[in-house]
Amino acid sequence: MKILYIDPISSEGHINYNRIQLQALINESICIDCVCVEGYEKYLSFPEYNKIVFSLIPLSLVNRSNSIFARLSLVRIFRYVKKNFSIRSYDIVLFSSFDEFSFYFSNIKSDNIYLVCHRNVEGLNRSIIKRRVMLLISTRISSFIVFNDYMKDRMLRAKCYNTEIVSHGFPNKITVLDASIELDIFISFLSSYEHILFSPSSGSIDYDKISELIISDDFIEFLEQNNILFVLKSSPRRFTHNSKNILIVESRLENDIYNYLFLKSIILICYPASFNYCVSGVLYECFSNSIYCLLLNSNKNFYSYKTFFAYNPFWSTVDELIVTLQTIIRKKQLNNLPYTNLDRLSKVEWMNLNK
Repeated sequence: MKILYIDPISSEGHINYNRIQLQALINESICIDCVCVEGYEKYLSFPEYNKIVFSLIPLSLVNRSNSIFARLSLVRIFRYVKKNFSIRSYDIVLFSSFDEFSFYFSNIKSDNIYLVCHRNVEGLNRSIIKRRVMLLISTRISSFIVFNDYMKDRMLRAKCYNTEIVSHGFPNKITVLDASIELDIFISFLSSYEHILFSPSSGSIDYDKISELIISDDFIEFLEQNNILFVLKSSPRRFTHNSKNILIVESRLENDIYNYLFLKSIILICYPASFNYCVSGVLYECFSNSIYCLLLNSNKNFYSYKTFFAYNPFWSTVDELIVTLQTIIRKKQLNNLPYTNLDRLSKVEWMNLNK
């Protein structure tokens, strides 16, 4: 079988996803031509990377601003793909990301095309125009791909009946390989704390809820009494505090520091309510590495994962967060595993699509 795998957006946030899917396709003995933005291919390396034939989208076509120009750029990229690749010569043409408006105006049509939905489903609740465009696209392709029943149900209610589920899959377990002076200093700093609470998602964060935490006397007192460091990855100048138990990181963390911090922490996933009908890469990193996490319960998106938890990860108030943290700390001390039955989530199968 021959597959054309295309990521026209090639975002940093989807590196793990692309690596997981490419590895799964290689494991199924598939011949893969991969199209991505120039320079992005270096982030997709893994042991069998040499089995993939890469074609690169010129950087001159790319605009990453949050504006109409970014969508026009994607139209140009889709048309570039249409012009330079014989779509019908492949068994499957898989777009691992897409913008619905840009795809629609590129006028790509083929019954071997599969479009992977990330934030595309969430917008169906807000926009009649988006619902109409997604419905029109559904008549031009073989199928939309979503990650779970919750996402599929929303697509079916939008009358996009040609929607299939393929698991997101798990990223490889995190390893800390490279020693550095910066990492040694960071490890020394962290060693003075008994526990670490880490919020790694600066791009998707409920700022009001985080503000509620860091101004809460009860939360600060809990951190101090239990010698907990709260590390918050944030956009510049969004939060201020005066506690030695809170560290706000406004710059990019180097990979070795991020990996070490992630493995040593309890992860706080505090997405806004608008982060709906999506999959959290951070949550899947927790699953893959058996790291405890806490989930803000305003996200109904996470309810579909309840059966995989060996504890209740949900919180909505400061008091609930404190109680849940206390429970997790006790479970960690007893070496209890946080998750169960994860095989149902980790297995990625594409071959069923073509049957």
